[in-house]
Amino acid sequence: KKNNLLLIAFCIVSFVAFAQEPKVPGNYKLNTATDYDYYQHDAMNCVDWLITAPLNHPKRKEVNMFVTKWIMGSPKVKAELYAEIIGFDKTNAFVTIFLGAWSQKELQNGTREQNCVAGIQAMIAFYTQNKVHFGKIKELEKFIKLKQKNELETFVKKTINLNKE
Repeated sequence: KKNNLLLIAFCIVSFVAFAQEPKVPGNYKLNTATDYDYYQHDAMNCVDWLITAPLNHPKRKEVNMFVTKWIMGSPKVKAELYAEIIGFDKTNAFVTIFLGAWSQKELQNGTREQNCVAGIQAMIAFYTQNKVHFGKIKELEKFIKLKQKNELETFVKKTINLNKE
């Protein structure tokens, strides 16, 4: 009976570990709109993975590169960066997280404000899980407080309005 429980536990742990591996397509090409459509599902799954995976995961750089290339070239997304929101990120650890979550929301027909909030919330989730690697980042702590006070959307609206074209 004890061996059966160990086997079941091993199978569950193995399944969870396997399920957490990102799927970066081999030899992908991103040249045409059709290419971007073809890889959209993979790119968005990789965004989810980047948000939840540890900062020091060995596949992080490869996944980050694929997602960044997809976002920067996709004709379906127009992700925007705001210095007031992402200007703190000198290591670029958060840029792809922000842009990826923005893109996910935009593909669900989100507004600029909703896309931006999704990006900030993804950065908060990533930061919270990897805080041991980053230490305290005052800008993200500010976003956490704004979210707790239900003021994140108001902050985003003001920021976007300041940066209107």
